[in-house]
Amino acid sequence: MIIDRTHARWCYFVLIFTGLLALSYLIYVHTSMVPPTGGTILGLIYGILAFLIMAFVSLLGARKKVPAWRIGRATTWLKGHLWLSLLLIPLLLFHSGFKSGGPLTVVIWMIFAIVMASGLLGIILQQMLPRLMTEQVRMETIYDQIDHVLQQVRYETDIQITQLVGPLGVELIVPEGATAAKIKEGIPQPGSEQLKKFYLDRVRPSLDPAVPVDATFNSATKINTFFEEARLVLPPNFHATLDTLRDVMEECRQLERQKTLHHWLHGWLFCHVPLSVLLMVLTLIHIVTALWY
Repeated sequence: MIIDRTHARWCYFVLIFTGLLALSYLIYVHTSMVPPTGGTILGLIYGILAFLIMAFVSLLGARKKVPAWRIGRATTWLKGHLWLSLLLIPLLLFHSGFKSGGPLTVVIWMIFAIVMASGLLGIILQQMLPRLMTEQVRMETIYDQIDHVLQQVRYETDIQITQLVGPLGVELIVPEGATAAKIKEGIPQPGSEQLKKFYLDRVRPSLDPAVPVDATFNSATKINTFFEEARLVLPPNFHATLDTLRDVMEECRQLERQKTLHHWLHGWLFCHVPLSVLLMVLTLIHIVTALWY
């Protein structure tokens, strides 16, 4: 992660505050007969601070859901979420006196570790994947429109091939919002049946947005090799068509790559967010039971 001035200030704050926490803990240990735990005054202070930070970082989701809220800048909330989360580690360690505690506390520690690990994974992915997307997906489009674009590509390609070889014998699915094109069937050329079979068997299945792209087309090198080999089989009068199909498959490959990277970029949230909510709930239960009993 690139450390700009704002991140640097947050980093200094976390380091200084952690140093103060460690100093207070060491002073207490050397002046008291027992280390601070959740039941001591200092332990309660650590616990209260940890809970307040957990509440703050949990509010980031609400801040994103309601962007119209004029409560601070979104970037400030995000940076606070990242850096203050790190303070939870020393606070919870000092709060517990470096002891695991009972079964509920053990579960809280386990979930906390997963939440922190998933958050770290999210930071790494958010730094790496956008750059990969820029490098590997030159034909990037709006994510929500990818399936629609793929449907449009398949429909247009079906029409182009139909004009060369006649009816394909399959339903031409018109993309939503598009107007059915009037197909002008050309005079079948020598080898058109061969092109038709090649298209229906090898190419068209990978143009379906609902079907994963065949391994033959999962890299630019494989696509080029595939169509170079097809040139040796199909008549020369269809070589220009093969070049068009190669470009179509490359576009589809890049769009599918964008979908995969997008899933990686946001998929970690399906672990991080629910477990963060569960952690907050279990922490509240821990507080109530600790005060009650």
